[in-house]
Amino acid sequence: MIQGTNLNKFTFWGLAPQTQATTKPATVGTTTPSSTNSITQYQALTRPVPVTQHNQIPAGLLGAPNAKEAEKVYIKAYVPTPPIAGELRQAGVANIFTPAWREQIEAARKLNGGMGNATDGYLAFSKNGFMRLKNDHLTDEQNRKLAEFTLLTGTPVENTPARALNEMDRKATMQEWASEFLGKHEAAMTGFMTDPAAGYKIKDGRNLYTMQLDQASGYVVSQHQKLHGGFRGFIQKHLPTISKVLGGISTIASFIPGAGTLVAAGAKALQVGATAIATGKAKLGDLLSTAASFIPGGGIIKNLAREGISLLGSVIDNGKVALGDLISSGLNLLADTKFGKAIGGTLGKGLDFVKDLAGKVWNLPNTVIGTLWGMLGVPFGANVTFDNNAIQFENHPFMFDEGAITLGNTTIYDTNAWPSKTIEAQPGVTYAQHEIQHTFQGELFGPLYLPANILGGLLANLNQGFWHGDSNFMETGPKSSSPKPF
Repeated sequence: MIQGTNLNKFTFWGLAPQTQATTKPATVGTTTPSSTNSITQYQALTRPVPVTQHNQIPAGLLGAPNAKEAEKVYIKAYVPTPPIAGELRQAGVANIFTPAWREQIEAARKLNGGMGNATDGYLAFSKNGFMRLKNDHLTDEQNRKLAEFTLLTGTPVENTPARALNEMDRKATMQEWASEFLGKHEAAMTGFMTDPAAGYKIKDGRNLYTMQLDQASGYVVSQHQKLHGGFRGFIQKHLPTISKVLGGISTIASFIPGAGTLVAAGAKALQVGATAIATGKAKLGDLLSTAASFIPGGGIIKNLAREGISLLGSVIDNGKVALGDLISSGLNLLADTKFGKAIGGTLGKGLDFVKDLAGKVWNLPNTVIGTLWGMLGVPFGANVTFDNNAIQFENHPFMFDEGAITLGNTTIYDTNAWPSKTIEAQPGVTYAQHEIQHTFQGELFGPLYLPANILGGLLANLNQGFWHGDSNFMETGPKSSSPKPF
């Protein structure tokens, strides 16, 4: 629940004069008038009030409209607007649940001579500040409700159906659009009032309008977002999940020695990049925090510097340090202690196990083929052992040539070869040392292992005249003096 505010009883137009506005009030909703007073004020404020000299009202202080903006015929006049209104909008708290925003609406109402009327337009909010809305292609009721929507949510009129300037023969379509939009808004607001935790969310084409109760601060945060298709649309749609996954990777990787620090920094950079792609802008604090994560080296001083800069970035963006940021920084500092390094060693072993298991699963089709072939020799004297990263069939009678062959994580030896025997053509190297490299190749290539072997063997036959020639790229590493996969 919003601090001091019962959403189930809250009346939007509770615009009693407040104390002097501040950009970030200490509490939200503590000065909300009672429901009875709110209803009385609503009736008074929405009663049509004649407006005099409206054409002489100067442009808002948020920035005078340029030539293109001046052509917006649905904006009848601007109402002087102090910079704090823009600051509240930038902070995402320009909505009726924020006392400071209600103070801005009340001040604009007084300057405007009331909430407006059908003749002169209704008080609304635009990118240049408060203004008077009247779109001749919409009904009077639609104009009034769309103006009300901009004040309730802090959404500029330019981002609503009220901006529509279609020709008169499209009037019916425009009014249908506005009615559908307002219907979504009223349904979403009713749901939000009933259950604040569920949030407010409406989608209109590629426009997404949201209001969400921030449990940590007690503020209702409102936002308008332009949705995109393709890659950017995918990032926008799945940003919460992507952010959580990358954040988790960054925290876990910080415990892993060596490359873990670089992986953690990379994950952090990707997290910030995904947010920038989705929102169309990068926050200074996020950029600062990301740069800090790439500070090289360890030690308590450098770690403190890294986390200190990261927390400073959080303050720059949010005006405070969130509990989650403190926990994350604490974990990162813990990672460089003896206890953290012990955890890192355990995590490293765990990741090695997962990597090894994944490789064997990927290599399983080849292993099945090799095992079936190996089992054919068991009734005829073949022995089964488990070593050298493979199921080993020794003394197998059904081999086409002297030596051994590896299929997946299965190695088959003929009657004249065994794991510890030295390969004549490869002095100092045993069959096991050679064949284990092929198991690693299989864990990398998976189902492509056999096609790659056949291709390498054919190339060697064409160029050198035999299967294990230098052109066989699958044999180059295993047959070297210090065997390796490649």
